[in-house]
Amino acid sequence: MRETDRCIQLADGFLILAEKELSAFIRAVDKLFGAEQARQSALDWIEDLERMDWPSGESLPDCRRATVGASARVGALLSGSGEPELGKR
Repeated sequence: MRETDRCIQLADGFLILAEKELSAFIRAVDKLFGAEQARQSALDWIEDLERMDWPSGESLPDCRRATVGASARVGALLSGSGEPELGKR
């Protein structure tokens, strides 16, 4: 049961960090580019997070990697240059 409790505790901690990171990212995109771009960026962020590998042991994935990937797509989209090299889909 201890192993299960530790896994649940790690997952809870990760969810709190991910929620804070996504929330801050969406607020920034909404403020700068509007609600529609914020919605699309949220979906991009979640897709990036889903693709991340979960590290072994007690480590948690770095949610900022999802933010960087989604931010690169926002920038590429708004600059008209298409899909960015960093964070290709």
